[in-house]
Amino acid sequence: LKSVAMKCAAIAIAGISPTDSNRSHLDLAVARQKTTSWLSELGKTTSEFTLKKMPMFLPLFLNDVVNLACAGATFTVDDKPIPQLQQESMFLIRDIIQLFKRAHDPDIQI
Repeated sequence: LKSVAMKCAAIAIAGISPTDSNRSHLDLAVARQKTTSWLSELGKTTSEFTLKKMPMFLPLFLNDVVNLACAGATFTVDDKPIPQLQQESMFLIRDIIQLFKRAHDPDIQI
């Protein structure tokens, strides 16, 4: 079941194109700005906004996805590896690296 969940995460991430015109799923600064904008609109009127409609952008949860993939890649049961889970986890790590290899971290000043 865990390997299926890892595969689903990989499929979801594979649906994001590095050349996509919607940079919200690739650029942390854009994702933060759009989320902040949405939350400020939420404060103005609650009738048309709900948390179910809150935008969810991958860069905001990238740390969690990487932790999930790393946990799956090193997962064992009674010190025995689970090859299918570990393989799917490594594929997910590969996909994350490919997608974000040129991404800029706005929190790091160069």
